[in-house]
This record gives sequence, structure tokens and C-alpha cells, in this order.
Amino acid sequence: GPVWSLCGHLQTITACESLLHCHIDLPNWPQNSTSETIQHPTLNSLSFRAGTADSFNVISAIFRRIRLPELKEVCFMVDYRSQANCMLLLAALQSISQSLPRSLEQLTLHGVEAPILYLRSILNRFPTIKSVGLYDCDFGVDTEDVRTAITNRARFGWEYPEVAVARTCCFDLDNASAARDREILSTFY
Repeated sequence: GPVWSLCGHLQTITACESLLHCHIDLPNWPQNSTSETIQHPTLNSLSFRAGTADSFNVISAIFRRIRLPELKEVCFMVDYRSQANCMLLLAALQSISQSLPRSLEQLTLHGVEAPILYLRSILNRFPTIKSVGLYDCDFGVDTEDVRTAITNRARFGWEYPEVAVARTCCFDLDNASAARDREILSTFY
């Protein structure tokens, strides 16, 4: 049945022991006062769709309370485009870098509006990211500057050079290399 609180939702995720992908669409639950942290042993892909300021707050709370040692893919689709909310969302993603092993390989963002500094910070904190999909995003600079921020090895991985990998990026969902991104984003509609 439906889960009406953040704590209840996290407990439901934990109960599904072999879960690989979790899709959370427009979360708007009470956040409770719990500080319980959960860990999931197999979950390797998370996708979120945020539509209101409350959705952004819930997603940030999820990242503060969940530990995912196998996480490989993260996707955010933003319906309500607010730079302040997008910056909160990206800051929440940065915060999980402390609790994750260096395993994140795929980052997909749709509709995100934030300064390029936030994207650079995420890429630096997750040097294992191999592929970045950015669709209908605005980082305040032109596409070539975004591409350089993603692919230029001199600009990322300086904290963890031993795990930094070469990166690819995609800005067009019609591109053949965007097949996985299309698949994930299509679950939102």
C-alpha cells in the first residue's frame, strides 16, 4: 500500500532485500523527527522526480538517512525549476559522497538550474563517475564550458586521482548514447 512518511518509505526500501532500482516520484511526505539511518546492500540505481520545494526537502532528507554501498546510478528530474531548490538538491548529493564508497558511475540530471560550481563539486567528489547526462539543464555557462568541466581530467579527481576515470557526457536525449538515460527518464511519465 501507499507509504505516507519518509521513515515508512525508507523502511519499505529496506524490506526489499534484493532491490536494484528505486524510483521516487514527487515525494511529499512528512519527514518525521527520526534520525534513523538505513543501509541497503543491493540498491544500485536511484531516480527522483522533484516537483515542489517539499519534494526537494524530502530528497535531501533521504540522502541524509540512507547508505547505499552499491549505488552506481543517480538520476534527478526537476519539474519545478528553481535555482535555490536545485542547489539544495545538488548539495544533498555532494553530502552523500562522505558515506558512499567511490562507486557512483552514472549521473543524469534533467531540468536542473544551478551554477557550474555545483556540478564541478559533484564531479570532484565522485571521481568514479564515467558518464554524465545533462538534459534541459542550465549551469550559467555555454555547453562547451559544461563539456570541459565534465571531461577535462585536469579539472576533476584531484582529491582521489587513483580512482578518477575518463568521462563522457551527453546533452541530447535523441543521441544513441543516451539510451539508458531515456529509459530512466521515461519512468517519470
